[in-house]
Amino acid sequence: MRLLWFGLLVWPAAGAPAFRSAVLLSEETLQSLSAHESDLLSLMDQASQARDALQEARHLQVISESLTGVFLKNMSKEVTDRFLHHMKTQVDALQSSIPDRLAASQKHLDHVLSLFYKCDAERVTKLAFADRHENETARKARSHILCRREEATAKLAADTCEKANAELSRSLQKDPTCQNWPALKALTAESAACKEPTEKETYEEYLERMRSEFDSQLLLFRQLKHVCSSRENAIVSCDEDKIAYIQKLQLCNALQQQLEKESCRHAIEIRQAWNSYAGCFMDAHRRYQNEAAQAQQLQGAQLKEFQATKKIECMLGGFRSTQPKEVLRKCEEEVMNAKLPADLQISILGPPAYKFPAESLPTYPGSKEYGEQKYANVPHEAPVIQSIHCPVEAVNMSQVEPPSGCVK
Repeated sequence: MRLLWFGLLVWPAAGAPAFRSAVLLSEETLQSLSAHESDLLSLMDQASQARDALQEARHLQVISESLTGVFLKNMSKEVTDRFLHHMKTQVDALQSSIPDRLAASQKHLDHVLSLFYKCDAERVTKLAFADRHENETARKARSHILCRREEATAKLAADTCEKANAELSRSLQKDPTCQNWPALKALTAESAACKEPTEKETYEEYLERMRSEFDSQLLLFRQLKHVCSSRENAIVSCDEDKIAYIQKLQLCNALQQQLEKESCRHAIEIRQAWNSYAGCFMDAHRRYQNEAAQAQQLQGAQLKEFQATKKIECMLGGFRSTQPKEVLRKCEEEVMNAKLPADLQISILGPPAYKFPAESLPTYPGSKEYGEQKYANVPHEAPVIQSIHCPVEAVNMSQVEPPSGCVK
């Protein structure tokens, strides 16, 4: 007997009843189609239980080709009303499941799309949290500049005092009038002992000579004391100015350290916020690309299923026709023009644009740029040496790049 094969190999879905792996329609089968209606109904039931849209579409293609064979052999009048009723019921059920499947895919795709907005919301929150350091940094920077100016003033006072004393000391050393004053001032009473009398000198002459010599020494001492002591007294102690300068220097250094710590935290947290956003965006981007590809695949499969059910529905409606081939031709045309309604098509908008920093990332202590930015207005009399090395390299921005195609 010559056999006509319509169909293809069909693997049963997991958990579904084990039906025949193929539908074999022979000439005998076509002549007694009613005896094999249960096979088509079973295959239709298997299609409705398929978990994969492509597998379901293949089942329906087998059924469609089998029914086409019935039309080609002019056996369409022999099908029973029971068969038509059950087939139409199954077709209606399959068509009603298409919107649910597409809606579920759209919902899942929309959920993945919402991950981008979650990434952006987290970015905004972290940047706002990091900006608290920026506000504190601005306040500390103003206090630091003011302190350094006061430090410069204190240093100038201490240096002026030291310079004045040094100049006065040099002046005293160069003045011949007062050159002997330090030595004279250092003499003790023992150095003023009387000298021995001469042999020819009387006692009265000796006393007169001693009185004249002591009067001369006393007069010289008092003259030098009057002239030189006043100059020495002009040399004042600079200890108070030095202490004031050192205290101000220590205070300014402490303020600078606080400023740089705050700036470092700000620089790190800003970089961490952008770093986290880039990683989050890339994860969402990969998921969305995968989900979008699956959604497109599902939509293509659902279109095939929709077209197959439309063809089956069309052929079922024409089984009682006296012109089956004409019915088949119209059904083929209907399938060619069948498209999913607009409200059933999955909306694939694509991922949102990647957000780049609107401004350059903040500078950080230890960098040349930070010193130029924060210490540009510090007086040169109070030079600043950056005291903190900010470990921004711990936030390795170079390892996190936005997805390809993202441009500023």
